[in-house]
Amino acid sequence: MAMSSKGFTILELIVVIVVIGTLTTITVVAFNGIQDRAYMSQIYANVSSTAKLMNSYHIFNRTYPIVANTNCIGKVSDYPATGGFAAGSCGIDTSNNSSWGQANDSFMTMLGTMGTVPTGTTPRIATHYGIKYRGIYFQINDYPKGSAWPDSVFFEFAVPGKLDCQGKPYISRYDSSGNSTYCSYYFNAEGN
Repeated sequence: MAMSSKGFTILELIVVIVVIGTLTTITVVAFNGIQDRAYMSQIYANVSSTAKLMNSYHIFNRTYPIVANTNCIGKVSDYPATGGFAAGSCGIDTSNNSSWGQANDSFMTMLGTMGTVPTGTTPRIATHYGIKYRGIYFQINDYPKGSAWPDSVFFEFAVPGKLDCQGKPYISRYDSSGNSTYCSYYFNAEGN
């Protein structure tokens, strides 16, 4: 009497498991890359939108919206006190654990007169050369009338991992360990 085989051999099962494992790995890696690109695209959109609102404000008022101690894009409520961050702060100077950058609702209201204001928070926290970022930081240089320097705005943010900033006009810098990427963006009232 002949025996009939109704099943897979152990070798066939191992081959199938290896193929499924390989396909799963490829899918996870591709998905993570897509998430990173989407995350960076959202940050770029927020910086671009805020820059356009600031330029519009400058065109109408001949100055950027200036409110003392404002350096974070977003409202105070966008930055709750958590994980060592003070309420309203988008950064921590790790050398002395002091707040670095502050959101201001009055500033956002002024900017909102030009259009819809985005949030500046970045849900992924990154430390880059002693500053722990959780949002988009900016600095306004509003020079006196007749100055040789044009009024300008400088944005910066950091994200975990070695990602590429969008290219011109962004500048990318990586920390020595490759654990974070720092991106900066500069523009002035003359459109440069």
